[in-house]
Parts: sequence; C-alpha cells; structure tokens
Amino acid sequence: MKSIVAILVPGIAIYLIYTNLGLRWGLLALAAYLLISCFVKLPDILMIKGAKQYKTDPEKGLATMEKAFRTKRLKTDYILFYSFMCLKAGEYDRAEEILNAASHKQMTAEQSCRAAVNRALLLWKQGNIEKAISILEEQLKLGKNRNVYGTLGQLLLLNGQMQRAMELNQEAYTFDKYDEAIVDNLALNYRLAGDLDSSWNLYKELTGKRLGVPIPYYNCGETLYALGRKEEALDMMQNALGYSFSNLAVVTREEIEARMAEISAEIEENEKN
Repeated sequence: MKSIVAILVPGIAIYLIYTNLGLRWGLLALAAYLLISCFVKLPDILMIKGAKQYKTDPEKGLATMEKAFRTKRLKTDYILFYSFMCLKAGEYDRAEEILNAASHKQMTAEQSCRAAVNRALLLWKQGNIEKAISILEEQLKLGKNRNVYGTLGQLLLLNGQMQRAMELNQEAYTFDKYDEAIVDNLALNYRLAGDLDSSWNLYKELTGKRLGVPIPYYNCGETLYALGRKEEALDMMQNALGYSFSNLAVVTREEIEARMAEISAEIEENEKN
C-alpha cells in the first residue's frame, strides 16, 4: 500500500503541475521527481549491484557495497548483509566495523538475530569460539531460528562439544529438517559418534538434490569413506569442488583436494595388492 501511495501521490502532483502550468513545468517536475528518487534509492541500487558483482568479482562487489554503506542511508538489512559478505570474503576487520555501526541502530527481533549470528561468526574467525557459542546460546533462548541452530551446531562440533552438539543438532532437525546446514550438522555429528548408518541416511537424502554450498558433499564423502565405499566417496567429494569456497567454509578446497589424493592413493594401493 505504501509503495502505491509513494508512486500515486507524486504522479498526481506532476499531472496537476502539467495541466495548470504547462508542459515545461510538468517536465521539470518529472525530472525533479526522478532525481530525488534516484538519490533516495541509490544505496539500494548500489547494494543490489554489488551483490551481483560479488558472484564473479568479490573485490569489486565489496567496493560497490562500500559505496552504498558510505552514503550513511543504507537500510539495516543491507548493512547486515554487507557485514556477512565481508565475513565470507575474509575481511574480518571491516566486518567488525560494520557490525559496530549496525549495533547503534534500532533493530527488529529478526535483525538482532542476524546481527548475533554475524557477530558469532566474526568471533569464531577471530579465535574466540567460546564467546561465539555463548552469544548464540543466548540468542536461542530468545526464540528458535534456523540460522542460529545451523551456526551454533557447527561451532559446537568444531569446539569438540559432541554431547551438547548432538542434543542441539537433534533439536534443530526437529525444528527444520529441510535446512542444509542443520541436516549436515546432524549427519556429521552421527558420523563422529560412530553411527555411520544414521549419518548416511541423512546425507543420502540431502545430497540427492542440488545444494547451495560445497561442504555437505565433502562431509558425505567422509561418511562414505568410513563405510568402505571409497570410489563413491571420491565422486561425492568431487561434487564439492564444483562450488566456490568462502572464508566461512570449515574445510578449504585445498584440504579436500589433498584428502581426495589420499583416498585415490589408497585405492591404487589396494588394486596393486
């Protein structure tokens, strides 16, 4: 409704100027309206452009987002998005500056949750995983959220808190059994606990569709390897290499390639024997 009014009112005003003062004034009013609209929408336009650029050129995309941020008129949602993209690119100092700027803004519950997840990711990358976990545990008390569940489950596993991770990841799966991160966390948790069948059953369904991130394919490959299905493990890990890797990935492309080389060597050795 607001968007309709935002278009209708200026349109009527321009029409009235045109009918009462003539074509020249009508065109001037239209030009003024377009200039003001471009000024108001510029931060949004720059963010959309930057997000598109990031897919092929992260550095250029972040530079465009920075221009939007420097207008000081960027919406809170876009500020949080920009901080997350900085995290993905490994620009942790800049991500912290942006998050600090966002902390002074009035936020909705959903925005506060996103800010908390971003802050936790930053703390993890800064080497303070315990504080990151604490922030997410507190956030979860305010309400269930799949991003909190996914990030917290991953950090608990990375921190070696297997029992707490299992409780959390099973709870998360009950909350949203379709979220990629949540399913991956639980499946990995099962493998680390030695329950390979439960791990594979989850991965079989998860990797049967096109995923948005590479790591579940790698983790699934490790489950297949543990089951003695080494050729299938290699094929699954190869799927991971078809994706780009962000700095938030818990395993790097190089680590996966090295692991695949190890498995290939094992297969060759077995064939010789």
